[in-house]
Parts: sequence; C-alpha cells; structure tokens
Amino acid sequence: MVKFFVVMFTYMATLVAALASLILICAQAQATPENNAHQQHINIDITSHLGDKQTYTEGDIISFYLSLDRDAFILVIYQDAAGNLTQIIPNKLSSNNFFQAGDFFTVPNADSPFKFVVSKPFGTEYLWAFANDKSFPTLKGITLKNGFILLKDKLNNIKETLHTFGKESDGYFGQASTTIITLSAPP
Repeated sequence: MVKFFVVMFTYMATLVAALASLILICAQAQATPENNAHQQHINIDITSHLGDKQTYTEGDIISFYLSLDRDAFILVIYQDAAGNLTQIIPNKLSSNNFFQAGDFFTVPNADSPFKFVVSKPFGTEYLWAFANDKSFPTLKGITLKNGFILLKDKLNNIKETLHTFGKESDGYFGQASTTIITLSAPP
C-alpha cells in the first residue's frame, strides 16, 4: 500500500507539474499580445486637503490634490450625491489640462475663479481623474455659467469612451477617484 501511494504520489506530482507548465505557457501566450496591444499605465494620486474618504459639512471649502507619475493631459469630473457629472478640468474658463509629473497640483488652484463649497445635494460624492498622453476627446455636455460642463452621459459610458480612446491612441492612460461624504449643516 505504501509503495502504491508513493508511485501514485509521484505520478500525481508529475501530472500537476505538467499541468502547471501548460497553464503557464497558455497564460504567457495570451498575455504577450494583450500587453503589446494595450496602452501603458499612468499612476494618478488624488486626495482632498484633509485626506481620502473625509466627511465635509455644508459651507466647507474643499481643495483636491492630484499628482501624476508622467506628464499627461488630465480630465477631472465631479460626481455629486445626486449622480450629476460635472467636468471640472478642462473647462471653458481654463482649457489648460496638461500637467507635468512629480508635483502635486491643486484643484482648484489659487488663481481659479471658483471654489468647491459643500452644498445640496448631500451624500456620497466622487472626484474622478483621468490621464492620457494625448488630449482627450470632447465630452457631450452643457456649459454652465461657471465655465464647467454638465455632462449628459452616464459615468460608465464616459469611462468606456475614455478607455477606448486610450486604447486607440496606443499611448499612456490612467484613472483614479476619491470619495467625499457631504452633510447638511447642523441646525
């Protein structure tokens, strides 16, 4: 019985090793074309002036900080608690959306004609940042008085459009988001 167990164990170990080698070969065969076909990644760090996943109260002013690991064009979208999507960068007042790697930059910067002031609707909100080594396509939306663009499409469709653009441009692409919780002021 022991001899059978040893022989069977040796046979099983050989079979498992062969299967693992086959899986590795198949995985490498599949991964190589995909790696060559996809764009390189851009790392984006994004946070608020108080850090990630913070809670803010009505009337608070929020600043965001972004950093890239390579020079890139960025597109920044704010998603409020009601699900409205507003394109912050680029906007009609400031079309500069090319930023250099390495330094944190502030949104809004000190010279911006706007500030992020917490107001209705309250709840979970997000700031999305997308980066590409080529300028992004124009997204469909309505220009607001403050120069921002109220986007017409759903977030998933926008993300798909931007990812597809990144793949087609055969360059560098990245995305990141941070979560903000907003509350009404206490009575």
